[in-house]
Amino acid sequence: MVNNAGLGPTTPIDTITEEQFKTVYGVNVAGVLWGIQAAHEQFKKFNHGGKIINATSQAGVEGNPGLSLYCSTKFAVRGLTQVAAQDLASEGITVNAFAPGIVQTPMMESIAVATAEEAGKPEAWGWEQFTSQIALGRVSQPEDVSNVVELLSW
Repeated sequence: MVNNAGLGPTTPIDTITEEQFKTVYGVNVAGVLWGIQAAHEQFKKFNHGGKIINATSQAGVEGNPGLSLYCSTKFAVRGLTQVAAQDLASEGITVNAFAPGIVQTPMMESIAVATAEEAGKPEAWGWEQFTSQIALGRVSQPEDVSNVVELLSW
């Protein structure tokens, strides 16, 4: 089971509404919890272990300015993953998470564009805010992430 749904709105801390909070936490955190529960239920029916893999993010390791909701949900997924791994280990179920950095996806593009627009800067500046510290000198591609998920599924 791979829990990989997520929303990543740009939300400075002082602009978050209750509706935004409920929506983003509902998808990014509750969605993972319900996915873990559903997978656990299915694994119990077949009386064998299994693998649960959750999507978190580098934003769940180190917070990023302007992404307070997204970052906080990904920190929550890390914690939920660690607890679920301990709770389900005795049943032969492993629970892991992958935490990609900047991946060239439509969601990341919208974040980079919004960051640039909020600062009154060009789109390239928005990307640079997230990519300037990448050791490889390039953003990740979706295939890079899928390779990690495949490894965790073995």
